[in-house]
Amino acid sequence: MLRNYSFSQTLPNTVTRILLSLSRFNTAFMSADLAFILEHANDDPNELLLHAHRYPGVNLPWCVTQIEARKKIRHKLPQWYDLPELQYPTHLSLEQASSETTARHKAALMANDFLQTYGQNTCRTADLTGGLGVDSSFMAQQAHIHHYFERQSSLCEAARHNFQVLGLDDRIVVHEQALTDEDLTTALEAVDVVYLDPARRSQSGSRVFSIEDCEPDLLQWKNHLLQNKRTVWVKLSPMIDLTATLKALPQTQAVHIISVKGEVKELLLCLRERGSDTEYFWEDTPIYCTSLHPTDGTALFCFSFTLRMEQEAVDPRLNYPRDPEDLTGYLLDPDKSILKAGAFKYLAQAFPVEKVSTHTHLYHTTTAPDDFPGRTFRILQSWDFNKRSIAELQKLLPGLRANVTTRHFPLSSEELQQKMKLKNGDHYHVFATTLEDRRKILLLTSLVK
Repeated sequence: MLRNYSFSQTLPNTVTRILLSLSRFNTAFMSADLAFILEHANDDPNELLLHAHRYPGVNLPWCVTQIEARKKIRHKLPQWYDLPELQYPTHLSLEQASSETTARHKAALMANDFLQTYGQNTCRTADLTGGLGVDSSFMAQQAHIHHYFERQSSLCEAARHNFQVLGLDDRIVVHEQALTDEDLTTALEAVDVVYLDPARRSQSGSRVFSIEDCEPDLLQWKNHLLQNKRTVWVKLSPMIDLTATLKALPQTQAVHIISVKGEVKELLLCLRERGSDTEYFWEDTPIYCTSLHPTDGTALFCFSFTLRMEQEAVDPRLNYPRDPEDLTGYLLDPDKSILKAGAFKYLAQAFPVEKVSTHTHLYHTTTAPDDFPGRTFRILQSWDFNKRSIAELQKLLPGLRANVTTRHFPLSSEELQQKMKLKNGDHYHVFATTLEDRRKILLLTSLVK
């Protein structure tokens, strides 16, 4: 699993250029459907369907599905977007698919963990919930052989085609199979690392968050999955109760919470059986909060801690300005991955910061730390929250443009933005919050990083 294949390695540059050239400029050499998809890439799909009679000889419903899908993946899966021959059979599979940024990061995590744990340079991997095959395509680039499992025929058919286009068909075995408890032992006999992303919707279509309500049920499958010293990676909803999950899964070796552009995208558990002489304390499970660059996928930071460290951390010092105008310096907004992990006290111990109030997870400092895991804002001016301060703030905003965030405040961000008659902007950011003594304040800030 040490082989770090990139798309340029699995699909040679010369072949890539030929495919892109044919797809974009020489559509006469392609199928009518593919040529239609590229020619009408920016058209309104509904308009195309309304005028279906204009396009005889074209499978219009299928083409429209591909056009809509390619619009959605342009930023989510840019390397896939550059290969127009790839197919997207269903909207749901596309919505549930990982982004290119997170899929590549997960594959690297699995590779590094396998090397550190077993010291081997080859690995056999499997994705038990294959779907569109995005995760499989990246796992396969670092595996000796990869097994893709999926029960829907349309997804398997598309996966076979897509893996061939990606140059990965000789590294991936496609299994069209609805796995049962009895199948797992046989199906995973030649697998070292397993990945699964259980469906988080009930039969009625409503969202579920606890692991036992997802399908497949990890609690029911875990003993089969963990046989033969196997490592299991499972993607769970960011909405799960982390403490309850760690108590229910004593095989958890690590938790990875991954964010992109300040939004939690993935919550992963790494599971492995412990030795009989190893006692498990869920509070000591390492938690890694990682923010990824949205374009190149590099880690902007990785903040690690345990829940025991959070429990034992002292309560952070609180800021008590006599007047809002005394609140100067910098306002620090932790990344969402850290807020999800619950590192509220430990964060203030790891960095020289104080909290704005007990129930507001905003932090303050007079000197901005270079490596703070979140956004840093320079405080330009502060006021008590009232009509006069709103009017003063409006005068300072060219074009009444500023982003608005409320924390521990009676109005939502959208409600306050509407009340202040502000439009979104890039330079200024308005925060509204409540101090420890219950005073409500406004802060005009500008983003530092």
